[in-house]
Formats: sequence, structure tokens, C-alpha cells
Amino acid sequence: MDKPTYPDVHALGKQLLDVWEEAFSGSGGHDMELHFDAMGRAAAFGAAAYDACPMQDAAPIAMMQAFLQALTDPSDPRLDYLRAKNQPRKEPTP
Repeated sequence: MDKPTYPDVHALGKQLLDVWEEAFSGSGGHDMELHFDAMGRAAAFGAAAYDACPMQDAAPIAMMQAFLQALTDPSDPRLDYLRAKNQPRKEPTP
């Protein structure tokens, strides 16, 4: 079985940064506004996860996980513990 291949994370990061900067400049139109909103929301989830993490050494990992999950699907129940009403975190069932 072949090993899975993954995209270059540096190239993905550059693409995200390019989208962010174009959206932030306001020159990208409505589609860029939607990207800007999605990325801003994901960043807010990431910051909340960092603050909520009980183990400071693990906070950057929690932040990145929440950012990527919120960017992919902000309605995912795994993010519920970070929402305004702060429901207890539920671990996903296997």
C-alpha cells in the first residue's frame, strides 16, 4: 500500500496568507469578504481554544486544531465547548 501524500503546508500557508491579505485590503469583492469572515471566525475559535486549554504546553496544538476545524466546518460539535455558552467539551465517539 502506498503512503498517502499530503500537500505542501508551506504552499497552503502562503495561499491562505495571500487570500487573507487580499480580503483585508478590501479589493477582492464579495467572495473575498466571505473568505475574510471565515478566516476571522476560525482565528477566533483558535484563540478561544488557546485560552481554554488547561495545559499551557498543549495550547498551541489546541489553537491550531480549532482553527483548522473551524475553517473547515464552523458548525462541528467538537467546537461547542468554545462557543459563547461554553458547553462542556464532548469527545467524539469512535
